[in-house]
Amino acid sequence: MRYVDGDLKKVMDEMNDVKNNLGQLSKGKDSNSYLQKDLGDIIYNAPNLNPDHYFVEKHGSEVLATCIAIVHKTKADIFL
Repeated sequence: MRYVDGDLKKVMDEMNDVKNNLGQLSKGKDSNSYLQKDLGDIIYNAPNLNPDHYFVEKHGSEVLATCIAIVHKTKADIFL
């Protein structure tokens, strides 16, 4: 019975660590900085962007991946 209690305590501790890490990551969600935001919410919910058309992950590619760069609009001409 001690082994089960110890295993259960270990699993609960690991779960609490994951919850704490998620909480730390979620704090930046309301921030104005793109370094701390979850860009998936912005990109996949954009009304004028069809993810199925632009992202290779939606096509099932095993050798390609989509890379997204956030560039300030004043530097967009230099970046392109």
